[in-house]
Amino acid sequence: MRSWAAEANLPQPVRAYRNRFFMKLSLGMHKLLGNLDSNESKYWRAWEDANGKSAVDATADSDDWAPGLVQALTELEQAARHPRAFSRSVRA
Repeated sequence: MRSWAAEANLPQPVRAYRNRFFMKLSLGMHKLLGNLDSNESKYWRAWEDANGKSAVDATADSDDWAPGLVQALTELEQAARHPRAFSRSVRA
C-alpha cells in the first residue's frame, strides 16, 4: 500500500504537530535562563530539521500570515500579562 501511495505521489502523512512560534520562544527562553544544555539544544534543532517539513502548524501558512501573527501576539500578550505562569511553563 505504501509503495502504491508513493507511486501515486500522494502527500506524506503528517508525523508531528508543533507550535513553531512557541517552540522557538520557549527554546530561546530556556537558553536565556540557562535551562538548556547544548546537547538538548542540538536535539531540538535536529528534530526541527528532520520533522519541520512534515509537521503541521495550525497557524503557519505561507499564503496567509494573519493567523500566525495573531497567535504570536497572543502568546506574547499572555507572557506579558502572566509572567510567572509563563516562566513556570518554560521551566517545566
